[in-house]
Amino acid sequence: MAEEKDQGQQVTIADPYIELHTGPGRGYPVFYVIDRGEQVRVLKRQTDWIKLRSKKGKEGWAHREQMEQTLSPTGEKVKFVDATRADFEKRRWEMGATGGQLDEAVVLSIYGGYSFSKNLSGELTVAESLGNLSSSLLVKGSLLAQPFPDWQFSPFFSLGAGVIETRPRS
Repeated sequence: MAEEKDQGQQVTIADPYIELHTGPGRGYPVFYVIDRGEQVRVLKRQTDWIKLRSKKGKEGWAHREQMEQTLSPTGEKVKFVDATRADFEKRRWEMGATGGQLDEAVVLSIYGGYSFSKNLSGELTVAESLGNLSSSLLVKGSLLAQPFPDWQFSPFFSLGAGVIETRPRS
């Protein structure tokens, strides 16, 4: 339990007060106010909302705008850095899952991709279709070439192969 309380950066409130909301949004009610000079621990961030824990153990969410006035232990204003497009483009791995319905069949799939270079990546998809009349399993792999990766919208070319197995139901 003590280890959990030591997580997160500790900052000092510099505004006259900070309002803690019950959730990450203006629609959540304010349930607690932390006064200037008090120290809080930053637990996590969700978009422009930061989850805090006060010295009294109250946990709630404060807006980024108020948090940008807080001070670090060295007395400097705390900066919250946003991820940029360049950060996104540096990623090597991508994974995801999808689900939906095609006619009366439930379709679930997972995929993964790895970027070998700025222009070449590989993808693997596994999908399962569960229907009343039949079920199917699809496994597909492909190489994707993107000739203009710096463009916001870029054409791409894909070469792949896959296997589909259909199992009829009686």
